[in-house]
Amino acid sequence: MAKSECENEISEIQAQLNVVETSLAAITNDASSLQTKLSEAKQKQNTLMKREQAAVVQLHTRRQIDSSKLESVSQRYEQLHQKIENLESQVEAYDVTSNPSLEEQFRKLEADSKVETELQELKAKVANG
Repeated sequence: MAKSECENEISEIQAQLNVVETSLAAITNDASSLQTKLSEAKQKQNTLMKREQAAVVQLHTRRQIDSSKLESVSQRYEQLHQKIENLESQVEAYDVTSNPSLEEQFRKLEADSKVETELQELKAKVANG
């Protein structure tokens, strides 16, 4: 093989080597960029998962609080209802055993009116939650 042919082959090989090195550098750069994007995507995914967990906990907590409020209102309503029934029973027992005066009848009407007002207020509270 002649010296000039060898030099030509070496030149071609050198040119191909330069192309391969350039391609390799571009691939390495692209791989690095993809790795960075993958890391960012994983961080965003972790953040979203933590936000989801926090939202689930908040929702569960609020449901429990609302449930206990509803139970409390229901209990107060039931207590008031029993109180009213007790008062009405007492009034009936009193009416059966005595002949009330006009003044006592007015007091009874006032008491009934107050009880009715309390009942309406409690019903409004239950309706409004």
